[in-house]
Amino acid sequence: MDRWKQRTDWAEWQTDMRLSQPFIAERVYRSPKTLDKTEKEVVDLVVAHGGNSILISQKAQENPEGRSPEKNALWVRKKAKECFSQLSGAIRNQARPMWCEHWPRGRVDFPAGLPHVCHGVVLVETFAAVDLASDTEELPLACSGVPITYMAVNDFVNLAAELRTVPELLEYLASRRTIPLCSLRVVGDEKPLFEFYLVEGNSLNGCLGHDDAKIAIAARSSELQDLLRLRAEETFYIKAIEHVADALSTRDSDFAEGLSPGMTCTPKTSPD
Repeated sequence: MDRWKQRTDWAEWQTDMRLSQPFIAERVYRSPKTLDKTEKEVVDLVVAHGGNSILISQKAQENPEGRSPEKNALWVRKKAKECFSQLSGAIRNQARPMWCEHWPRGRVDFPAGLPHVCHGVVLVETFAAVDLASDTEELPLACSGVPITYMAVNDFVNLAAELRTVPELLEYLASRRTIPLCSLRVVGDEKPLFEFYLVEGNSLNGCLGHDDAKIAIAARSSELQDLLRLRAEETFYIKAIEHVADALSTRDSDFAEGLSPGMTCTPKTSPD
């Protein structure tokens, strides 16, 4: 971590790398900026797919173990508001020309603005569940028609690792909107919801919240273990394909040296 001045910068880079493997590096963009002289950072991360994009605003702690539970909850609520403020600005200004420095592709321009924003995600680092219900008015569940999800950083990264594709992630986030409103503002306790989603055949319909999900999973633990084993077997082969795609998207600039034109495929220099 010596290359990073702050742990928060390192954490943002870590999220970028963790999302780049299943979603392919070419589709994950960090810190897009406006093209004007201010070069203001618009949002922390953009995951683009099929003409749509997910915007992510993230806040990490310099010392995640240095706060009491009470102070951690206060920090999470404060930073969630800051994340929503950044997301709302990015959503309102998504059509402005932007650019970013993409680690495998170099400079990438968005001359017409970001791809259509279909979801916004607020990520805050916490290792204990925090209920944001007391800040409901300042933490809305949508902005200009774009749904907003509140989640812990670790939970979101784990979801990406489990679901593996952007469409499946969006499907999960959409199903998650069916749980009671009070549960939509709880961050740091995603595992029971995801496990309920699995045993119910990729659906959260009928889930009454985190406690209800835990009770349901406890009663169906054997079924859950069978599903997890099956997913692990499927993921083994999926990861092999992802590795090839990732290697192609992050190849060296001189990869074509010595190869005939028919054996090369030049990476694109602008996003989908």
